[in-house]
Order: sequence, then structure tokens, then C-alpha cells
Amino acid sequence: MKRSADRSTTVRPMNSGARVLLVGCCLVCSPAFASLSQVLTPGGLGSNDFTNWAQLGGDETGLAGPFSATSAQSIGVTGNFSATDNTGLVAVVCPATPTCTWGPTTTGMVGGDTDIWAFDNGSGLGTGPITLSLGTSILGAGLYIQGDTTSAYTAAIQAFSGSTSLGAFSVTSDSDGDPVFLGLKDTSAVISQIQFSLTSCAGCSNLGDFAVDTLLMTDVTSTTPEPSSVLLFGGGMAGLAWTLRRRSSKHGRRL
Repeated sequence: MKRSADRSTTVRPMNSGARVLLVGCCLVCSPAFASLSQVLTPGGLGSNDFTNWAQLGGDETGLAGPFSATSAQSIGVTGNFSATDNTGLVAVVCPATPTCTWGPTTTGMVGGDTDIWAFDNGSGLGTGPITLSLGTSILGAGLYIQGDTTSAYTAAIQAFSGSTSLGAFSVTSDSDGDPVFLGLKDTSAVISQIQFSLTSCAGCSNLGDFAVDTLLMTDVTSTTPEPSSVLLFGGGMAGLAWTLRRRSSKHGRRL
């Protein structure tokens, strides 16, 4: 009489259908690769949210970081100035009544806007860069920025996911030092912090003296899976269906 095999010590290989299913599930669970891109106009950002700095106080209100604001869609925004002097000002753009601090332009910073000013506070050094941390990770952000000068300057924006830098971009103003729009967006909602700074300025005594206007934001507005995740899931399921159909055909021929 043949002795039956000891099933407790037999290791059966995973069938191909199960392997395809496992791979498909792992692909869906893994995050899609992010891709950061620069945005040069407010329209290119496709924003669906914004943070107005008027909630921080009237013209020339002193700000000490960390300061807090809330976007129109209830996302918390926490701001800080440079580590050496974490202070700044609220600046209302002229013309306004009865007085205002920041000069108006034809585009970008117009009369009545409320800005955050990393100002030259008497120490001879401005208090920029300005760092904005978000209570919820978003897809994109941008704003108008202007150096405290009437000459050309270059401004930079850098995005972070936690403490990891996602990338940085810069824009140079015209020779009159008019505001420039600095924006960026990603294919995944991974942006949790943004930093704004000046990297060069022809007519500035320092690079920490500038103002930023209303923060435009592109938030995630639904729980619909990202297109890349849907494609990965569909590919995995299609592979599983093909494998199971092939196995079924083989079993049918053996009967």
C-alpha cells in the first residue's frame, strides 16, 4: 500500500492567477509617481480655493510667526518668516482708505488687496523667505509676489511633501520690478508646504524684503481615484481575467 504524502510538509507553488492578482493589488496600493510643473498664470493653476490675508488684520498689523489663516474651503494655512526674525506685516495695497502700505500695479497687486510683507524691520535685513504650511496636502498653489524695489528681481517658489523637497521654480520680473506670478502643481495631492523667496534683486538692499498677495490653491475636491491608479487597477484585473480564462481552457481540454 502506498503511503499518502505528508501534506503538512508540502509547499505548493502559488498559481499564476493568484500572482497576477497580488501584483495588481500592490500596484493599486502604491502611490502614483508625482510630477511637479511650473505655472506662470493664475488661470493655468486651475485653482478652486484661496486664502485671503485680510483675516490677519488691518494695514500694518504686526505678524509674528507662526501665524494662522484659513482658506475659503476651510484648509488651515500656517505661515512663518525667516528663522532669524520671524516677524512681518499685513500690507493693504493702495489705493485704500484711509491709508495703505503697498503700492498698486495694473496686474497682480491691485488696490484693496491684502498682502503679507516680509519687511525690512529696521535691522537692515528683510524677514523673508515666507513659508506656508498646509493643514491638508493639495495639488497646486500660487500667488503674485513683488520685491520691495523698482528694479528687476528674481523670485522663487519651492514645494515640499513633509520635509522632502518636490522641486523649485523661479521667475524674473520686468525691469520696473512689477509683480510676477509664482505657481506650481502636481499630478498627486502631495504638496504640504510652500516657500517663497527672492534669489536676486538689482535694486534691493537685501533679499528678504518682499510681499505676497492672495494664495490661490488647487484642492482635492472628491474621492475619485487618480487616473493613474485606475489604469493600474484595470491592467491588473485584465491580466487576472486573461490568466483565469486560459487556465479554464486548459482544464476543459483535459476532460
